[in-house]
Amino acid sequence: MNRSSDITITDTALFFLPVQCEHPLGFGDQTVESVTCARVSVTVSTREGAYATGWGEVPLNAGWAWPCADSSAPRDAWMQDLSIAIARRFAAFSETGHPAEITMRFLSEESDACLDDCRKIWGDETRAIPSLAFRVCLSAFDLALYDAFGRVHAVGAFDTLTEKWMNHDLAYHFDAGTEAPFSGRYPADYLVSPAVTRQRVWHLVGCEDAVLAGTGGPGRHAAHAMHGAPAGGAIPPLSLQEWVQRDGVEYLKIKLRGQDLDADIQRIHDVVHAVTVGPVGCDARGKNSSGTVRGFSLDLNRTPVSADYTHNLFDAIESSVPAFFERLMYVEEPLNARAARDAVAVRSLSERKPVFMDESAENWSDLVWGKEAGWTGVALKTCKTLTGALLSLCWARQHRMPVMVQDLTNPMLAQLTHLAFAARVPTLCGVESNSMQFYPHASEAEAQVHPGAFRRSNGTLDISTLRGPGFGYRLEEMKRELPERVA
Repeated sequence: MNRSSDITITDTALFFLPVQCEHPLGFGDQTVESVTCARVSVTVSTREGAYATGWGEVPLNAGWAWPCADSSAPRDAWMQDLSIAIARRFAAFSETGHPAEITMRFLSEESDACLDDCRKIWGDETRAIPSLAFRVCLSAFDLALYDAFGRVHAVGAFDTLTEKWMNHDLAYHFDAGTEAPFSGRYPADYLVSPAVTRQRVWHLVGCEDAVLAGTGGPGRHAAHAMHGAPAGGAIPPLSLQEWVQRDGVEYLKIKLRGQDLDADIQRIHDVVHAVTVGPVGCDARGKNSSGTVRGFSLDLNRTPVSADYTHNLFDAIESSVPAFFERLMYVEEPLNARAARDAVAVRSLSERKPVFMDESAENWSDLVWGKEAGWTGVALKTCKTLTGALLSLCWARQHRMPVMVQDLTNPMLAQLTHLAFAARVPTLCGVESNSMQFYPHASEAEAQVHPGAFRRSNGTLDISTLRGPGFGYRLEEMKRELPERVA
C-alpha cells in the first residue's frame, strides 16, 4: 500500500559535536572521558512536492557500542567513519514510505554496503564491526526521519504511528503468520496516550563517582571552576549525597565492574550508607524533598563470566544489606554475551530478581530468544534506533515483558528525543537520565529552551516545553552553532 503521506529522502547532513566529560563515566570494564555526538539533518519530500528538514542526534559512545579489549583502538574514529558511510548511502536511498519502513528497508538492504565502505576506508577487509555500533550510528538518521515526517505533515512524530500514516501493520514487521496478535495493530496501540510531561528519573551511580559529600576530588572542583554553572542552574553537585539532596532523586542505578566481587559488594555498601533508604516501590504521587531513596537497580554491562558471580553478589547483599536487596527492582545484563543465552543460568537469576536485557537486545528478534531463555524484561534505548525501540516495545508488551527506557548519557537533542519516547512508554518505573551528571554544560543551548529536560527537580524531569510538529524541538529558538558539515 502506498499513501500520499509517504516521504522520500532528498538530502542528509552530518555534523560531529565533541563533548568532554567533566567527570569520567565508569561502567563494566569501560571508562568514558569524552564522546562525539553525531547530529544529523534529513530533508524529505512528499508525493505532492512538499519539503521539510528534520533533526536527530546520538552520542557515539564507543565504550558501550563497540567494547574492545584493546583500549588504544581508535573506536571513536571508527564510529565517526561509520556515520559518514551511512550518511552518504542514506542520502542516496530512494525508498519511499513512513520513517519506520524506510529505516527497516535501509537496515535490510544497505547495512553490508555501509560496512564494506568503512573497511575500504580503513584498508582492513577483515575488521569486525559490531551490529550494535551500526545501529547507534544509524539512530540519528532514523530520528531525523521521524522529525522530518512530522514537520512536513505538521503533526507530532509519535502521532504518526497509526494506520493513517503507516503502510504496514506490526504483523508485517514481525513476519506475518507467526505473530497473529499483531495483525491490524500499530505501534500507537502500545503507547501511553496522552504522553506524560513529567517523569520520575533514575540517577546513575557510575563506577568512578564519589558517593559521600566532600569527596568529589580536586579534578571535579577544577572542572566546575573552569566551566561555572550551567545555564539556568547552580554548579552541579560533586557526590551522590549532594545529588540526592539537591535533585530529590528517589531511584539509583548503580554501575558495577563485574570483575571483583569484593569490590562490587563494597560499592553497594558505600552507596547504601551514603543515602537514606525510604519506602519500597514506584508511584507517581507526591514529591521527594527529604533525600530518601526508594528503589535501586544494578547494571553489570555483561561482565560476569557466569551466573555464580551474580548469585554470590545477591547472597552477600541479601544478608548484609537486606533493605537494599528488598528495594532492588531489577538487574541489567548480569551475564556475559555467551552466558546470556544459557537458559539455566538466566532462569536461576530471574527467579531471585528481575533481569533485564540491554546490550543483548539489539532488536525485537532478540527478545524472542531472550524470553525463551528466561529474561524478565528489556531496557529500551532510542540509540538502537527509534524504530527498533518501538518494535521491541510492541513485542515486549504483547508478550508481557516489562520495559524500562534507559539512557546513553544523552545530551542536547538526544536527551529530548529520549525523554519524548519515554513519556509514551509504560515503564516499570520512570526513566533514566544522566547527562547532567557527566557533562552538564554540553546542553546549555537546548536547556535555555527546555530547562525542565536538563535539570531534575523533586526527582522528576519536565518536557512540557516540547511542542510543535516532529519532536517539537523548537530549534529556531536555540543558539547552537554547528561545526562544519562532515558529510
